Amino acid sequence: MEATLLKLLPELEENPAKFEECVSHLHTLGVQDASDLQHLELEDLLIKFNLVQARKLLKAANLQPVSSNSGFSTEPLESELNTSFSSSEGSMQWIYTFKIPWARCSPVLIQCLENGHVPKIMERKELIHKTIEEVLKTKIAYRIVSRYPKSFLDMVDGVPIGNGHTSISNHLFYRWENVVRKKRKLDQLNETTSQHSTAIIDDDNSTTTTFQNWLITEFTKQDQNMNRVLELMKRTFSQQRDDINTNVPVSEILKKWPFLTNSRCLFQHYEQLLALNYDAKEIPMRMSNRSFRTYKALKAMAKPSVAATIHKIKLECKVLENKMPTCVSILELMGSYFNENQSQILKCIQDDSLLQDTIENGDPNPFIIATGSSPASANKFLLIVERNQIYECCDYFTAFAGLFCSFYVFNIQYPRSSQASLEFIQRYFAEINESGTKGKRRCVGGTHPKVLALGRLIQSAQNSAA
Repeated sequence: MEATLLKLLPELEENPAKFEECVSHLHTLGVQDASDLQHLELEDLLIKFNLVQARKLLKAANLQPVSSNSGFSTEPLESELNTSFSSSEGSMQWIYTFKIPWARCSPVLIQCLENGHVPKIMERKELIHKTIEEVLKTKIAYRIVSRYPKSFLDMVDGVPIGNGHTSISNHLFYRWENVVRKKRKLDQLNETTSQHSTAIIDDDNSTTTTFQNWLITEFTKQDQNMNRVLELMKRTFSQQRDDINTNVPVSEILKKWPFLTNSRCLFQHYEQLLALNYDAKEIPMRMSNRSFRTYKALKAMAKPSVAATIHKIKLECKVLENKMPTCVSILELMGSYFNENQSQILKCIQDDSLLQDTIENGDPNPFIIATGSSPASANKFLLIVERNQIYECCDYFTAFAGLFCSFYVFNIQYPRSSQASLEFIQRYFAEINESGTKGKRRCVGGTHPKVLALGRLIQSAQNSAA
């Protein structure tokens, strides 16, 4: 039945947890194979499937809303499915014939998984070692995750990281290399490479030029009509992307589209580009909340560099008599975890007189200047891109959100010195999992292994707190 369901509803392949729920629901209803679909009604399926999915299942069974004693033949359905799964390499049918050696695993591991807990590293390795003995190079990670999604799905706060099973895929892959002593690449499992799309209002060139000229003029005014500005920035989005993608300097882009130096316009552009399912105005608050969760997960970590940073944050909290450092020190904290130097993307200066020198001598990549001894004590933040000041603000997370958005808006790759930190922000803070990464380094499975490890650590901390 699982193979049938994947054929009819291939979108479930991208969500192992949802797929497992749907299969369980069908089994609860007594469905064992495709022929049993004829005995279901629409309302039976709507408990776990949306309306379109339910109708697809009923249509595939050649079923119209008729009485239960009417004639029905499953021959067309079975013929179609047998044909579609005739290819051994291209289909997913082998997943449901391969027997994962659960019976060979220790009772301690099985009990841990049945309770929905994350297994210890040695227990996880037990499953990896026993599984690799059963199969050499196969795509079994998906089925492992679908059996115990709470234990193995790569996710934080209920949000899957990457395709959801990259870490277990990597573990299987590396074990395979050790067994055969050869380097081979596993196919990326269920990797979604679709690019984000967005609906843009299609204006002709003359209209776009008129809007652009109005925006340039309006930018010079003291009293700006921001509602109109935001509307026209949205309508000219397509032209903005064309200009940005010609790889001209950011200074030239800002001459043509000066309102990209406004935080609201920058966030709106980012929202359109990524087709977000939340309002762009929420970006700073979302980053603030998740920064604190990351701090809570790392504060008990024994790694010396992380422990030293946590100690420094606690001391600053006492000096300032508030908990602001636990949130705004996120870049420094991730730097200590990933062993990265964040000085290229965050610079603190004590005196405004050093501002111009800091901008001119800074990295061309986006970075933040904080006017204070630390982000928690700073009273002003500036976002800089290719040595151009984008905007100034007094809130750290407005600057922090703008820093990340700038890599996408201005089409800039992550600097190597902060690549893992920025990818973690991408996966966990911004929830961008379908569009790869803007990092230069490519990883097996598409996600940096250290990013996956930190995601599991945060999820484990939240499970323990619950």
